[in-house]
Parts: sequence; structure tokens; C-alpha cells
Amino acid sequence: AASSRKSDAGAYLDQALASRRALVECCGSATLSEHVMAIENRLRLTGSRTALLPGRMEAAIEEHEKLLDATVRGDAKGAERLNRERIRHIRDAVAKSISFSII
Repeated sequence: AASSRKSDAGAYLDQALASRRALVECCGSATLSEHVMAIENRLRLTGSRTALLPGRMEAAIEEHEKLLDATVRGDAKGAERLNRERIRHIRDAVAKSISFSII
């Protein structure tokens, strides 16, 4: 959350990556780990574009916090629902980022 307040996209993306890796490790699945590692570069590129959209980093952090809370509570259905919503938001942000300019 501190990276969001400072608008530090790089720090935010590093934290999101570390969180994703920790979650994958907890699953104990070599197959899942391989798949996630294979797409991390794409995720990083997408994140670096969408994090520049006004309010997106803050929204992403809130989404991650809700997802983590559901996971810690053992609410698998809630976590899945939240993750699907998060992915929809990412898709929307990617579409917006295509036309977004920092000029």
C-alpha cells in the first residue's frame, strides 16, 4: 500500500509479484508454479501499463487485500469470485491503457 501512496509502480509490481509467488508456493503445485513463472513477464508488462492509469494501483491493492483475506479465511468460493472480478478489472484496464497517454 505504501508504494501506491507514493505512486511507485515499480515497487507495487515487485510487491504483487512477491505475493503471487508466495501464494503459488503455498499451493505446493510444481505445475502451477511452472505456468505462473511462464507468464510472469507478460504480467509484469501488463502491470506496468495499467499501473499508470489513475486510481488503478489503489484499486489493485484493494483487490489483492480482499483476495488475501478470503484466502486466509479459507473461503475458496469467495476467493475465486474475487479473483475473477479482479481479472475482469485487469482486462478493462488493459483496454484503457491502450489509449492512455502520459503526455
